[in-house]
Amino acid sequence: MAHTAATYPLILTFFHMLFVLWLAIVLATVVKNTLSNITRNEDINRKRYPYLWHEGQFASPWNRGLLSNIKDAFFPNPRWRTLYSLKGM
Repeated sequence: MAHTAATYPLILTFFHMLFVLWLAIVLATVVKNTLSNITRNEDINRKRYPYLWHEGQFASPWNRGLLSNIKDAFFPNPRWRTLYSLKGM
């Protein structure tokens, strides 16, 4: 099968579209986790962590609201180790 010069831009366009789709999915996941103040590991394994469940509902104990979560993501408090602690851990 002979490839002409016209097929290479089509192949590159296809792979670029796949990459952009993957990038959009990753970006959406990062934004969702930032707004919820959870890590990707906690998002994937949410059923394994009992501290993420409150009365049968998924609830992060560190969720402080949208604006505070965004502020914490970009301007973390230097005392974060003492601010976020769980009883019994």
